[in-house]
Amino acid sequence: MARLRALISAIFILTLFCAASANAEVYFDRAAPQKSYRARVVNVREFGAIGDGASDDTAALQSAINYAASNSLNVYIPGGRYRFGRLYFHYDSASNPGWPGDAGKEGRVIIFGDGAAAGYDVMYSKFKGTVLDSYDPDGPAINADGANVGHRLNRLKFRDLTVRAANSTEVVRFYKANHFVTLEDVTISQNGTGGGVLVEDAWVNTWKDVYIYGAGEDYSGVGLVFRGVVTAGGNNVLINVNTSAFSTGWQIGHEEYGSGVMSSTFTCISCQSSGASRYGVLIGHGAKSVSWIGSYIENSQNSTGDAVGMLIKGNVSGVTIENSHFGSNDIGLQIGGGNGKAGEDSARNVRVLANNFLRCRHYCMKVYTDSSSRYREVKYNTFSRDTSFTPVGVFIQDSSQHGLEVGPNDFDNGFSENYQNIKRADIFQTEQNPVVNSRAIKALPQNDANPSVAESDIFKTSNAYATTLTGFSEAYAGKEITVIFGDSNTRVDFSNTTLKGRSGADWSPSTDDHMSCVYDGTNWYCRVSGP
Repeated sequence: MARLRALISAIFILTLFCAASANAEVYFDRAAPQKSYRARVVNVREFGAIGDGASDDTAALQSAINYAASNSLNVYIPGGRYRFGRLYFHYDSASNPGWPGDAGKEGRVIIFGDGAAAGYDVMYSKFKGTVLDSYDPDGPAINADGANVGHRLNRLKFRDLTVRAANSTEVVRFYKANHFVTLEDVTISQNGTGGGVLVEDAWVNTWKDVYIYGAGEDYSGVGLVFRGVVTAGGNNVLINVNTSAFSTGWQIGHEEYGSGVMSSTFTCISCQSSGASRYGVLIGHGAKSVSWIGSYIENSQNSTGDAVGMLIKGNVSGVTIENSHFGSNDIGLQIGGGNGKAGEDSARNVRVLANNFLRCRHYCMKVYTDSSSRYREVKYNTFSRDTSFTPVGVFIQDSSQHGLEVGPNDFDNGFSENYQNIKRADIFQTEQNPVVNSRAIKALPQNDANPSVAESDIFKTSNAYATTLTGFSEAYAGKEITVIFGDSNTRVDFSNTTLKGRSGADWSPSTDDHMSCVYDGTNWYCRVSGP
């Protein structure tokens, strides 16, 4: 009986031990239980990878990847530093003939390691976990090209690792990456002049917890690029994706107007750009339906004071910037290129809502336009300044702001102007800030032959000595004004000026006479109250 009890106890203890072992994240040669993607794996060490930071592991890593792709397995890369040249995740007869060439095998591999390096570790080159360290100076270090395969790249996933390079192109390139190409808990580090990640013609992908670091905002290129090149891309969702220390942090679409094709339905949630010398985020030509929500752009600065936190330009449409933070940027956000080039200022359906613009250095916002721009809103935002500067809150470029609605917005004290260059009072919708009231009677500047009419629609003269009106400045096509004559010293020249009325006969109004005019973009057409 004692032996039976001992046997039962031993079986019970063994059962508990097996159950505990089954639930532990322990890596075996070919299998590691608990997470489904770790159920059927190959270990790169089995293929000869060393991971000591000195040995060349290129051949071993590529062999493991190709074997996994051919046998519907995943790839486990244990902690260590693996030096390599380039790795391919597609078939190429010259560079990677070992990848399966049959349709349906393109990219269906999960590559995972023992953890990605933290930002502090990247900055001080103290890498931990699994690090893939490319020595190739040209790049890309990781190349996944779905252009010549049956179903393009799909279900290729990278998790829990760091990829590092010092090259002139980019660390990672995805082309024709369609459906569930994923980066999760991944760190990308560029120590060269190239960029971080280039994604072209991509559809239906989700990234989460990705950190992309450059070697410095005056050295490395663009941190992350999503754009359409040959065929349109779209439906990409990025959550907590961050770029730091690049000339441009993010580029969605193309910088040059007229380049490439459309890339639509792009969503960023809790993303970040930090430390860019040109643009924190560029939303350019081809970008449609972009949402930047609950995200952060900071420290876009340079020596000339014209770095932009976010630039939206080049015939974009359907952009929403909401509940986000802009901090310590030379220019927080700019709509339109502002350089006079064709198409650069075109932006339709752009909504800037409920954001915090903090520590603005030169401008919190700039708004440019062209004749095709429509339906833009700048509302419910909060603006504060860097106390070392006296910035402008919102600069609005010219008088042809079609469909622009501004306010209510909230400004701290200390701005040189809350709104600068306003020429249309009707852009303000229930504005709660002390700005233009288009129905208030404003005094025309005294003794000015061509006074500004930007500040209202109703004006009154008070000239102390003889003054002849020849026109009105700072107006937009379609603007209507009324001038009340509050003195007997003003004369109106209708004979050889932009003022048209009374069949070209000049007019000397009496006190309390008035004149109504409408501007067509070239001339003012006026009716007068007196003879």
